[in-house]
Amino acid sequence: MRASIKYLTLLLLFIPIFTWGQTHIWTGNGGDTDWFNLTNWDTNSVPDADSDVLIPDGFVVEINSANALVGFLILAPNATLEVNNSMTITTGIEILEDGYFLYSLGTLSGDATINNHGTFEITGVPNKVINQLTINNENLLLITDAGIINVRENMSINNAENALVIVNGSGDFSTNATGATFNNFGTFHKMDTGQFGAFYLLLTTNNHGTIRVGKSQNLLILGPQMALNNFETGILTGEGAFDITSPFTNTGIIRPEGDQAVELDFVNTFSLSSQSTIELDFFGNGPEQYDRLEVIDNPFIEGGIDVSLHYEASVNDEFTVITTSHGISGCNLPPSIFSTHQGFLYEFEVTCTLDDVILKVIDKVLTTEEFEPLNLTAIPNPNNGAFEIQFSTPVSEVILTINNILGQTISTHTVRNTDRCQLTIDGSTGIYFIKADTTNRTGTFKVVKK
Repeated sequence: MRASIKYLTLLLLFIPIFTWGQTHIWTGNGGDTDWFNLTNWDTNSVPDADSDVLIPDGFVVEINSANALVGFLILAPNATLEVNNSMTITTGIEILEDGYFLYSLGTLSGDATINNHGTFEITGVPNKVINQLTINNENLLLITDAGIINVRENMSINNAENALVIVNGSGDFSTNATGATFNNFGTFHKMDTGQFGAFYLLLTTNNHGTIRVGKSQNLLILGPQMALNNFETGILTGEGAFDITSPFTNTGIIRPEGDQAVELDFVNTFSLSSQSTIELDFFGNGPEQYDRLEVIDNPFIEGGIDVSLHYEASVNDEFTVITTSHGISGCNLPPSIFSTHQGFLYEFEVTCTLDDVILKVIDKVLTTEEFEPLNLTAIPNPNNGAFEIQFSTPVSEVILTINNILGQTISTHTVRNTDRCQLTIDGSTGIYFIKADTTNRTGTFKVVKK
């Protein structure tokens, strides 16, 4: 009796008022896992399009022989629903934490919403159709050798911040409707499987989070009616390849990323804007010791370049950071950029040739020893644009200059007879350099506005 009350209470907690229909609670009294065995339900009847359904924890339920109907369904923790046929949903599905929804065959349809707080796995080579639904992934959406997944009728997949979409194997999301979208605020990861692999996104992709392509993997974003939009907080990263023929806009970050220095490839279409940033790690100036981009296109190169140094570079060290196959159509990069490493401030000259972008160390200044007595600290760092600079002892006069990653001066401030001062960065999120000058000392440190 207590268990029945518990499950009914759980069901009533999630069912919207307007969906009241017959309540079905899975009991498993039929002795098997068959959705269509009426003796497995407390009502001795199979759910229909108006039913409010609960599958309690610990049960496994399978939809195999026909199209299942449901109004609103709750998949409790440690409960599993396997869809090996088709399922029509009137209102929605709530997959609770540790619940498991496995979709391998047939059509999922309905003007409804699936909220996933557990695991939603799509697997199996046979073609599948997802029609009209909105899928809100709050935890893990796992795509395992899934074949073609047809997404239709303005459906959307929304991957929340801190949620994961993991693609382990081949397959694709494809659509015949321009309204189908993938909105990513979390992480989409095409996994390295140890061999060459490809996954297709043939739907409009709006990236506010991270899209990562593993080693030897291809992520193909195709279709002239679709688009890839990498927004300000969006990151395209990895050590594989982005093959893009869809319209591509980018105001975010491009970042080669792997265990060490890696190459990230862009095929067909490569997009940068004045607001975009390329982030690179340098572990040395020899081949394969620093991050780089290989572009199979004729791009216009602009925006900022942010270098993180992991070794003590020398003046005249050179790095070919972008290589193109069809030449560079134009270049609007800053003439120089800066980076710091173990107390040194490095200035890099930025050169665009006909085919490449090359960085060269042209200056190296020791700053730590000069400013160690002042013990400069920015609090907080990173920050939202407002922060405090603290000195270990009062200073008589310091001129503070804020520069963006392009080397442009944002503001200049003079402070006198103080051990702290408040500063504000008026600009977009990103990395800024603050240069501090006294009568006999100078130095630069980095602040991150998030």
